[in-house]
Amino acid sequence: MTKLRAALQGAVEKGLVDAAKVADLERHLSKSLALPAGSVADSMLSSPPDTEAPRFLRGFHDVLISIGILILFAGLWGLGNIFVITPAIILLSEILVARQRLALPAVVLTISAAAVTWIAGLVILGDYVDADTSLGLAAYVAPFPAVLGLYALRYRVPLAVALFIASCLALATMLVFALLERVFGVQHFITSYPFLLVCILLLSAGGLFAIAMRFDLADRHRISRSADIAFWLHLMTAPALLYAVLSFVIYLQTGALRVTPESWQGDLALPIVFVVSCLMLVGILIDRRAFATSGLVALVVAVIGILKEQQLTGDLIVFMALAVVGIVVLLVGVGWRYLRQRVLELFPPAMAEKLPPVA
Repeated sequence: MTKLRAALQGAVEKGLVDAAKVADLERHLSKSLALPAGSVADSMLSSPPDTEAPRFLRGFHDVLISIGILILFAGLWGLGNIFVITPAIILLSEILVARQRLALPAVVLTISAAAVTWIAGLVILGDYVDADTSLGLAAYVAPFPAVLGLYALRYRVPLAVALFIASCLALATMLVFALLERVFGVQHFITSYPFLLVCILLLSAGGLFAIAMRFDLADRHRISRSADIAFWLHLMTAPALLYAVLSFVIYLQTGALRVTPESWQGDLALPIVFVVSCLMLVGILIDRRAFATSGLVALVVAVIGILKEQQLTGDLIVFMALAVVGIVVLLVGVGWRYLRQRVLELFPPAMAEKLPPVA
């Protein structure tokens, strides 16, 4: 089955087979040739093709070029300032991204462009904008959609598109906060209305997740640029959605936004485990491992809280929690394909067929 799938994937890359018909063709050939499906143990322990293989790393040549970029920028930073690096980013992007289409250097240059935008904002706006207000934060975020939008339009880097979308949503959220400060007549909306704050953050994270799914569902076989954009969007969405939900749960339990590790223990430990488990289930359903890894820190802290409730003390609690979470991660990682098969069986076929097929 793995060889058949690999052969069909190669046919798709060469344009011999339509990507939308790969799953149906694979099922037809498997049934016609009576290929063995394998046992449950085989499906869990065999090595399936990675549906999230990073396409931004194509070889050590890209790694070498990326290291050179970072060393060059470090030198330029010491010789000049942040504005000396800006023309270097543009020049290198024209050579390495627009012409040579190097994937990892494109990621490095995109992150560099975002970092330069942030530092330039601090330098230019630092003496004129109050970062403690929502409008001030919006002023710092405002350059990002413009810079990243132009970069994505010129160089078509998936990460740049994802950062552009995320920055637009962040700017819209900050402007909503600023508007509500005017409506309610308060100076700091974030501290004055914590419950409304977590609700808006939850809606923003949900909106980012919906956009990521829009790109993901546009290419369920993950062979196009939409899948690459969805990969980066999910990488941003997973922690944002996790901690927005956790903040909401913490506020409902405590009446305050106490997102310290101590607040995640005691009565909050089990709800946190439930939230992290639900997001892991979402990740399994949509075949995105970012949702299975984003909550590991919160899960470790929650397990520590559960162990403390069992009257266990000492430094060994931390190592016990790490061992428990490590076992959970290994079980989920090894049995990913089998778990996806079982989860997808719980949904109607019409819905399951819109999601990525089980690899």
